[in-house]
Amino acid sequence: NAIDPDVLIAPDGRHWMVYGSYWSGMYQVELDPATGALKDPAAPPLHVASNTADRGNPLEAPTLLYRKGFYYLIVTYGLAAQGIRSTYRIVCGRSKSPTGPYLGFDGKPMTEGGNTVLLRSSAPMFGPGGGNFFTNEKGDFLMAYHYYDGRKFWTRDLWGAPTLQIRNLVWGADGWPLPGLPVGIDLKP
Repeated sequence: NAIDPDVLIAPDGRHWMVYGSYWSGMYQVELDPATGALKDPAAPPLHVASNTADRGNPLEAPTLLYRKGFYYLIVTYGLAAQGIRSTYRIVCGRSKSPTGPYLGFDGKPMTEGGNTVLLRSSAPMFGPGGGNFFTNEKGDFLMAYHYYDGRKFWTRDLWGAPTLQIRNLVWGADGWPLPGLPVGIDLKP
């Protein structure tokens, strides 16, 4: 179930790919910068985050960020495609090393279910997740993700139309990321 890969080029030039498997956790491998292939095909993938063993709490959509001495692993927990009943939420952990351990704000490793919630449902936005992070031309961090707009009918018996949103990512004095304001307008399918 090697889904949702994301690659980070670390400040030292090493390439790290993180990917998810929905039920069994997030894994990370080092890539050869020249070929894009595994740097050491015999090395087992590094396990960097786990689901909490609750079938209603899968995780997917990992991404890696680097900022001011910290590596951040950001993933989406929960269920999507349920309209306003979706339980998606964006969580993160951080580490001084690209190989972890990634710890939540409380110091618990993400491999043991630790995390810090970055963005969760807040009406009329339900189930935010499945996104990615990037910088604009000024170097500001932005996050792109989808959510379910509870003001709109979707399909079958579901309220909450799928909607794409881009939002500023800001940083607290303690170095943890925080969701900023949405940028521009929401993009509807």
